[in-house]
Amino acid sequence: MLGSRVAIICTIPTGDSVVRTRATVSIDNGATIPVSHATTGPVQYQVVLWDSGPLPFASHLVTLTNAGTEAYLRLDRIDYDPTDNTPSKPSDTSPTTTTVLTTTVQQPGSSQVSSESSSIPRGSVTTSSEQDVSS
Repeated sequence: MLGSRVAIICTIPTGDSVVRTRATVSIDNGATIPVSHATTGPVQYQVVLWDSGPLPFASHLVTLTNAGTEAYLRLDRIDYDPTDNTPSKPSDTSPTTTTVLTTTVQQPGSSQVSSESSSIPRGSVTTSSEQDVSS
């Protein structure tokens, strides 16, 4: 199963609450986890017998084994979350922005352009800005 969480849902049979439904669960060939649930007067449907909690988003193998002889183990279903809940990492390929600022100074009555003037007594100043976004 490809997902990020698994739950085993069972039906718990009628019993005196001393008798228990027993099983073992392992995930991804890991350690065996014993699980059990007491029987009750009325049959209980859709009971979560075991929940893995959050798992890394991947393909997982779940093994369920009946470990009891007192009460039957009836599997209703296996629920799994097929979504990737892994927090996303910040992108290393964020776009870089380069700003080019060009200032053109033209003296009155002159066709010559100068870009080095510390003060401009008369004339016009034209400023343009260009942005280059690269990834």
